[in-house]
Amino acid sequence: MAEWVTVYLLEMRSQLSLKPKTDSKGLSICECEIEQPKFNCFLYELVGADWQWTDRLSWTAEQWKDHVGQRNLRTEVAYKKGAIADYYA
Repeated sequence: MAEWVTVYLLEMRSQLSLKPKTDSKGLSICECEIEQPKFNCFLYELVGADWQWTDRLSWTAEQWKDHVGQRNLRTEVAYKKGAIADYYA
């Protein structure tokens, strides 16, 4: 039996839509510029646990490496007061 996964994306089509905030309230976002498949796997498990993300839990190390190695993939991590708050890849 096939399992369906729904993925939601946000898209900003114009640079003019970006509205800078002056008070981040302890939140910072950082791009992980070095490919780290184990880190991506960790983030998926940590952030996804509350959302029942299960589709990638069975991935092998090689599958994570292939996923993270995609040319168009970027990993961004949100930190709240130094702790991981969220991520997207």
